[in-house]
Amino acid sequence: MLRKFTPLFLLTFLLISGSLLAQQKTDTVPAATDPELINLTTSTVPKEYTITAIKISGTRYLDEQLLLSIAAINPGDKVVIPGGDQFSKAINHLWEQNLFENIQIFFTKLEGTNLSIEINVTEMPRLGNYFFKGVRKSEGEELTPKSGLVKGRVVTENVKRNAIEAIQKYYTEKGFQSASVRIVEEKDPKLANSVNLLFFIEKGGKVRINQVNFYGNETVSELKLKKKMKGTKE
Repeated sequence: MLRKFTPLFLLTFLLISGSLLAQQKTDTVPAATDPELINLTTSTVPKEYTITAIKISGTRYLDEQLLLSIAAINPGDKVVIPGGDQFSKAINHLWEQNLFENIQIFFTKLEGTNLSIEINVTEMPRLGNYFFKGVRKSEGEELTPKSGLVKGRVVTENVKRNAIEAIQKYYTEKGFQSASVRIVEEKDPKLANSVNLLFFIEKGGKVRINQVNFYGNETVSELKLKKKMKGTKE
């Protein structure tokens, strides 16, 4: 799986991937190996090319024109191969959206200096449903609005982390200071590219305050101070 690498390494990977695609993809290039593409991937002399066509593949929910706008790469743009950074910048622009698990750019056709490319994306899964395990039904109902989870939205690590923190805060306020949350992610069999999140919650023991002591209070009595401590008592 391609992740966010330095531009030099990324461009090298793209050049190699373009060669592999030329041999394997039959929906965008002829079955026979294109010698022009092979020469392009192995050349060591920088040369300028014009992008004449861009294909977006792999997207399920996102608009292709929107992705092109985010990538900031369009037909008519000039690119330098090898040595240019246009492709790595396009991928970085898309990565910054936190919507994809994988992004690749392939070279699919070359005629003279006219280059066709394909941007292939793998979208992050979306939330099909979520369940709270190990707690009462009434607690699950209270956790639903507090978790911040919304069905149909992209499931990112940040989304899961925020949900865990919200659940732990809920139980901390109820006196369960050591509550722990574990997430299990399962594919949703009913929805394409969607997952269900199962939150396994262990509340632990409830913490109680045995005694409250004050130090340094010379003008205000302990009784008055205790009355001011709303929600906290022995």
